[in-house]
Amino acid sequence: TSGKLKVADAVWGNLNQVNLPPQVKRISGVNNGLKFFLSWLPMGLNTFYYRVRKNGEIIGRTMEASFIVTLSGIGYYFTVEAVDYSQNTGKASKTVNCRKRKK
Repeated sequence: TSGKLKVADAVWGNLNQVNLPPQVKRISGVNNGLKFFLSWLPMGLNTFYYRVRKNGEIIGRTMEASFIVTLSGIGYYFTVEAVDYSQNTGKASKTVNCRKRKK
């Protein structure tokens, strides 16, 4: 059993050393009345895709540093998370609120 414990300890040690993707930075949104255009700073080569949430619910994912949402009203808020190739998820971005379009 000591061999099995050593393997388990090694695996657990590696799991504890996982580097999560960085938090998405410089997120912003523009409302044109029909669509909401989200964009953010690209997070680098370790990022496989970005998970986009509207009001906390996942609404899609993209490999680009932008996402377009078709609007059916206002009062939404959005966050984005970077996900790496092992499906580790970074901390959610700051919240971007969808407000009425400025005239």
